[in-house]
Amino acid sequence: MADQSIRSHLARLEAAGELIRVRTEIDPDENLSAVSWRAFSEQGKSCLFERVKGAPGWRVASQIVASRRKWGLALGVPEEEVVRRMGERIAKPIAPVMVGRDSAPVKEVIELGREIDLTRLPAMWTSERDPGRYIAAGMCIIKDPESGLRNMSIHRAQIVGIDRTGYLICPRQALKIFQMYEKLGRPMQAAMVIGAHPALVFAAGYVAPYGQDELAIAGGLIGEPIRLVKCETLDLEVPAEAELVLEGELVPGEMTEEGPFGEVTGTYAQEGSTPLFRVKAVTRRKDPIFYAMQCGLPPSDTHSIICSTIEMKLWEHLRQVAGGLDLIDVRCIGSMTPMMVVVKIRQKHAGQARSAALAALSSPYLHPKIAVAVDEDIDIADLSQIFWAMTNRADAADAVQRIDATRVFALDNASPIEPGRSAMYRVGTKMVIDATAPFGAARRPYPFTGAAGSAQLARYRQQGGAIEDAMREHLRNVEGGLDLLAVRCYAETENRLVSIKLRPRVGGQSKTALMAALSSPALEPLLAIGIDEDIDPEDLRDVAWSFASRLHAESDVALLHGLATAKDGGIEAATKWFVDSTMPGLTQPERRQAFERAVPKNLAKVDLKDFLPPSL
Repeated sequence: MADQSIRSHLARLEAAGELIRVRTEIDPDENLSAVSWRAFSEQGKSCLFERVKGAPGWRVASQIVASRRKWGLALGVPEEEVVRRMGERIAKPIAPVMVGRDSAPVKEVIELGREIDLTRLPAMWTSERDPGRYIAAGMCIIKDPESGLRNMSIHRAQIVGIDRTGYLICPRQALKIFQMYEKLGRPMQAAMVIGAHPALVFAAGYVAPYGQDELAIAGGLIGEPIRLVKCETLDLEVPAEAELVLEGELVPGEMTEEGPFGEVTGTYAQEGSTPLFRVKAVTRRKDPIFYAMQCGLPPSDTHSIICSTIEMKLWEHLRQVAGGLDLIDVRCIGSMTPMMVVVKIRQKHAGQARSAALAALSSPYLHPKIAVAVDEDIDIADLSQIFWAMTNRADAADAVQRIDATRVFALDNASPIEPGRSAMYRVGTKMVIDATAPFGAARRPYPFTGAAGSAQLARYRQQGGAIEDAMREHLRNVEGGLDLLAVRCYAETENRLVSIKLRPRVGGQSKTALMAALSSPALEPLLAIGIDEDIDPEDLRDVAWSFASRLHAESDVALLHGLATAKDGGIEAATKWFVDSTMPGLTQPERRQAFERAVPKNLAKVDLKDFLPPSL
């Protein structure tokens, strides 16, 4: 009988060298988020914080599934097989089983009534503009009032009192169930589970067909029934080996102000109101581990959870497209945004790549708004190779297509809100990029591998410096002078990609700069991306995040036909294109807030070395 707790996963992470034990005291309000984010972003490590200010007896875990390698350790499968094996296991759900209280560690401590104080939990103040502490990892179990069918999903919960939180409900199955209770005029019981095996976290983030029990899905993932125990005050069952459960209810009509919050988009979901969750009981272990799910600025657990569920569901969805695709891999873009996916296929006939990309944008998940198709020889874990394919195999005149007036992800702040509806309902533009070579034609391989590739890359870097100089000089004369911050040409794309970093002073200035960049004396670039001053042009993850998160494809992508470009030692006409991923102008501060990056609180003030063991 396998351990079904978060603890067994932390032990596997530590044995594999994937976890840091932080023994320096950490403060959930001031530096927990920054240390957690830096540990993974800079060293690829999960954290177990052993001394938590204001929470004696508690430990805090973070970034526990922030990569495919960590998912592989959780599920006991090789990293390269994670997505495929997830799909296979989910197809074979295993119904949960009940156990007694004596076999349920989550019942070791029970708090009722006045004993409850949620402010004592080591929940994390995650992003700079968050209004306080959030429970981001709350896996909420509810039941359909008519059929009794169980549903489990993740809901962010801002702590707003000693026994109250917000309870954000996106327009999916949980909202359908809540609306049933509203029509009946009855409170909805909910059990919020915090800290459990990653299989449960994945199942809670997965959009299963309505009526399918996510706890059975989790059982399929780990290969045995999830052990459940009855709640103290609710007619609900919860994982017996969880760390913490909040039992409560949502009364129809009771709302609370909530937000802003640094969301999975990497930007802020703006303030508004959500249903109020009233907590009636708290059950937990004697020595609990709080799971502080990192969110906001990628990379983080939240991005990995939603991206993994999207990748797995797309794998299942795409294999049924166009008579059966020879699908090799599916990944959300390397900066871990769910709004851009890359599909790697071996085409069996012409047109399959575009069919695959379109299918990726019309799947069970609304999140992706950009889909890129690449050939089987491209490593889609390497952003350099993705951008090389986008600029060297894609003919923008034909390969870049936009689809307007489609439903998009509710938290995509770049897309407009449907008139008369809340921010949960958006209609925007999606984009397909076919970055595969013409079907049946000989493919020129990615050139920068091996010793010869390294030497060639050095030559392109030298050439790129000259391109940057020429482009900077040209842009200085545009519009009486741009507030130009950087021009970066990417040798890894054979200098076909360039980013223009600037501080636009008025609307439209960034697009003028991009047009000028693609009509400058530097003929090589085919794709120009406009980025803001908070984006690091040296980091392709940053550029890719901006590309996916800050553009509205209907108005921020333009194809420019018949421009001169350098090719094979000569000059020929080509279609160039630009992507303006800058925020609205400085004269529009209210609109700019929606695009502000959700940076971990006090990130600039935290030095990771102050918290690492001496050996690291």
